[in-house]
Amino acid sequence: MDWGTPSKLTDGLRELGYSLALDVCADVGNTKCAYWIEQGEDSLSVNWGKRLIDIGLGLEYWCWMNPPYGTAIGEWTDKAVLEAAAGVKTVALVPARPDTAWWWRALMGGSAYYWLSEPRFHVWFLKGRLRFQGAPDDAPFPSALIFFDDSGLEPSARWISAKALMAADGDVDPVPW
Repeated sequence: MDWGTPSKLTDGLRELGYSLALDVCADVGNTKCAYWIEQGEDSLSVNWGKRLIDIGLGLEYWCWMNPPYGTAIGEWTDKAVLEAAAGVKTVALVPARPDTAWWWRALMGGSAYYWLSEPRFHVWFLKGRLRFQGAPDDAPFPSALIFFDDSGLEPSARWISAKALMAADGDVDPVPW
């Protein structure tokens, strides 16, 4: 079942200054951005940065990614790592699964030697369970946002209340570890 991202979550990110412009895992019924790559189009084969430029935007804009959860999620986070290396910034909503190989590859930037590496990207662990669009109940798992951005910012891990983020007025400050 495809559950959509809660609109208030992406609205909250925009209030905090994240210019989400291209939804890389969407269709016309659940996109959270003005532009999207439809499910029928192979988003894993599309150059996201080129798409941003082709639609008249630049790499200062962010891609939004709520990938299909399950065994294929690693393909999506691997793609976001590759796009980040090319200057494309992506915020990904993922299940908080720090016990998985895809999670470690994502946070360590694709390094095959992630156990020897320092984290490469930011992650915000969301306190509280999200209710995805169209879902009858809250998700049975915790969620996180990974910020794939190779612009030189210091990687960090933060905790943020999902409820506060979805009610953001531009003044939400994630708490560092």
